[in-house]
Parts: sequence; structure tokens; C-alpha cells
Amino acid sequence: MLSVPVSILLLLWNLDGSGNFRIHSWTSGYIYSIYRYDDILCMDATRVRLKARSENDDYIHANWITMPDNQKYICTQGPLAETVEDFWHMVFTERSNVVVMLCNFVEG
Repeated sequence: MLSVPVSILLLLWNLDGSGNFRIHSWTSGYIYSIYRYDDILCMDATRVRLKARSENDDYIHANWITMPDNQKYICTQGPLAETVEDFWHMVFTERSNVVVMLCNFVEG
């Protein structure tokens, strides 16, 4: 079961501004199983879709973020063993020039 506090969902609903805050894709069975953390959301409206994949195989836990200067960045979790290929596929197909890790090398 997801452990996302309702207050966070309501905050994100307000930040979205459109009233279209959807999280459907990240609550489905298979996709939920490839999440590193169950309390970090992936919004449908801004999620990165893996290119050259079928609609049922285009999911990666990653979102586009647009900064005030219109620069776009991808924010994602560190890949799991079963999602490493998807991670590097995304980096390559989105032509990412830089990958920045903002976490510890070892969890725990």
C-alpha cells in the first residue's frame, strides 16, 4: 500500500494548478513494483516516457521539470537493478549531457 500522506497529495494538487493532478500510472501493480521509494511521486502530466517503446513499456520513474528560464531537466530516482537498462535508455534517447546524483552512494 502507498504511504503518501494526504497533505502532500493536496499540496501537489494545488501546485499543479490545472486540477488534473493524476498519479494513475504509478499506482498500477507492475509499475509500483519498480519504485525505489513509495512516497516519491511521479506525476502523469510531466512524466518522461521512454522513446521507441510500446505504450505498455514506456514507463520510467522520472519527471520533466521546467525552470523559470524554460530550461528543462529530468528528475528521477536512482535506478534499481531491474531498471538500469531503462535509465540509460532514457539518458541516451533524451540526449542528456549531464547526470547528477544527489544522494548517498550507499543506502541505509
